[in-house]
Amino acid sequence: MPWSRRLQQGFSMVEIMLALLISMILLGGVISALLASQQTYLHKQRLDREQEVLRFVMTRLAVSIRQAQLVAETSDAQQLILHGDGGSGVRNCLGQSQPVGMAYTERYRLDEGGLRCNAQALIQGVAAIRFEYGSDLSGDGVLQAHEFFSTPGCCLPTLAVRILLTLESGTQHRALVALRSEEV
Repeated sequence: MPWSRRLQQGFSMVEIMLALLISMILLGGVISALLASQQTYLHKQRLDREQEVLRFVMTRLAVSIRQAQLVAETSDAQQLILHGDGGSGVRNCLGQSQPVGMAYTERYRLDEGGLRCNAQALIQGVAAIRFEYGSDLSGDGVLQAHEFFSTPGCCLPTLAVRILLTLESGTQHRALVALRSEEV
């Protein structure tokens, strides 16, 4: 009888150590799953932010370029200067309505880690931006790759602007936007 009582008094040291080892393995798996989930969440947040920056920049520039009358000759690869006339539904880069017949200017440039228009911050997250200006040098009505330059031409009108955008993550994007045609 004394022997059977002694066996029922509790767990042996080996059983306790084995239970602790199994618990630690399970706890390590749970912690590993939580860390992986957190990393996935943070990665998704970065992607969402990058997509929002890309969407905003490309949409804002496309609207401005399409409603502009002309690209200023003082524009260059780092700065896009657009001239336009106000009208019904016309808004400048800051969202302000432009009355009919009122001329306006928009200056886009990258400064202090963000895209700015008329010295006002629009959005952060842009690492680099480059503008190229297309003029129909051959007169065939089609812009070829060799007809884009880092500054607008002095003698021919700029028909389109190519935007080369690098986000802070290092991803690069490009878009080609045509100015509105005066032919109606």
